[in-house]
Amino acid sequence: MQKQSILALIAFSAIILLLSTPNQSKGTDNAIYWSRIDGICRTKTDGTGTQRLVTTNGQSYGIAIDATGGKMYWTDRDGGKILRSNLNGSEVEDVLTGLAAPTDITLDHSSGKMFWAGFDTGIINSANLDGTNPQTLYTNSSGSFIGIALDITSEKIYWSDHSKILRSNYDGTHVENIISNIDAPFALDIASDKIYWTDATNGALVSANLDGSDLRYLWEQNCFTLGIVVDSDASNVYWAKTTFTPGHPNEPLNAIMRANLDGTNTEAFYPYFTYAMAIGPVPEPATLFILALGGMILRKRKPQITQITQK
Repeated sequence: MQKQSILALIAFSAIILLLSTPNQSKGTDNAIYWSRIDGICRTKTDGTGTQRLVTTNGQSYGIAIDATGGKMYWTDRDGGKILRSNLNGSEVEDVLTGLAAPTDITLDHSSGKMFWAGFDTGIINSANLDGTNPQTLYTNSSGSFIGIALDITSEKIYWSDHSKILRSNYDGTHVENIISNIDAPFALDIASDKIYWTDATNGALVSANLDGSDLRYLWEQNCFTLGIVVDSDASNVYWAKTTFTPGHPNEPLNAIMRANLDGTNTEAFYPYFTYAMAIGPVPEPATLFILALGGMILRKRKPQITQITQK
């Protein structure tokens, strides 16, 4: 009892200290988490601090961040697996195995669910964040899905194949065709009711309303584009492109690009081509200590709750 009281007092003091610290000094900084063929990397949104967090043996593809739980999830398309680790790349573990070419992945932290798309199978799946209770939500035998995202507020799943973007309810019902004639992954900006995607065929960055209306071409070049993510807090969109941009001889051949949400102020953010990206924090030691301490206290409390329930 005395040990638990001390732990609780330390945790309370640490949380008070964290909450009383200005936002810019709380020990976290937004970053782009991005996948490459042999691993997962992270670069802060100011372009500094690039790290390879995980080295993989298979083709890492889709990536998603659970900022609340301090975890990142990614798909291994070649190995047919979904894996996760801490945000610093430690404690890598298999969450689900034996899958058919999983590509993109997205998370709903509030419901403790993950959703992923199968590249060759045309199947949308869900499971708990620990991999339990896997379910098939939607199947299209002629489809090959490459992107998936969630509108958590409306409990809608969006996904893309090689010709369109569709959406449905969380349980896979009420499927709608939102946008046609596209061939690329996409990202949602729920705050502004927008969807963004890269047109892999034409080399373009495109936006529309979530219902598919008000379609706008924001950036167009003769290149191949792929991964995309929206940083709503900073009002930026990031996407990957390969080949030189006409009129920009000093721009790298392969690059993660960045622009405002209206397509202005386009720039090469980082010189590397990537399959997928996600926005997440970079926890500093103080933040990691608080998360770990909270986990210790919760684990200590569980036996007591069980005993009370049994009485």
